[in-house]
Amino acid sequence: MVLQGQPLPPLRPESRPGRQQRQADHGNWSGLPESFTRGVDAALTRRDKPTVGYLFKDDQYVRWNLEADAADPGYPKPIAAGWSGLPEPFKLGIDAAVNHQSDPAVAWFFKDDQYVRYDVAADKALAGPKPIAENWPGLPDSFHGSVDAAAPHATDPGKVYLFKDDQYVRYDLAADRADSGYPKPIKGNWDFFR
Repeated sequence: MVLQGQPLPPLRPESRPGRQQRQADHGNWSGLPESFTRGVDAALTRRDKPTVGYLFKDDQYVRWNLEADAADPGYPKPIAAGWSGLPEPFKLGIDAAVNHQSDPAVAWFFKDDQYVRYDVAADKALAGPKPIAENWPGLPDSFHGSVDAAAPHATDPGKVYLFKDDQYVRYDLAADRADSGYPKPIKGNWDFFR
């Protein structure tokens, strides 16, 4: 999800029909700890459990009930307590996360220049940590040091978006490489991020 370092405002209609803009209203994030209202590092939904999502901030996480639109009681918790299968550096914070599109239990977590392929349901690493540079072919050099945020493609389950600074790439999972013509600037291509 593309939320790293950004506040968590809901989308609210603008005066123009069909358009939405982000406005800060932390009251819509029921039960979210104050530290999380100033921004999150990564977010992930549970594809195998459609009502569960997670927000990560520093070495903490919140389990979010998507159906109730509220944080589950007892959160935040340390990443180390709830994600014991992650390698130690990832327990100190996650830079970005994105679901595997064809396997609902699997996600990728990014931290600095490394990534982990992770079975969320089984709470175990399937691969990694491994260097991004050596295992995500076609990414620009600037993405090798870290990925700021990640998001699944809305309509193509074989693609994910990776973001770094003011640029993004579209990554083809089946071809295992970044699509040609990338990186592209976020500005002008993602109008809802203003």
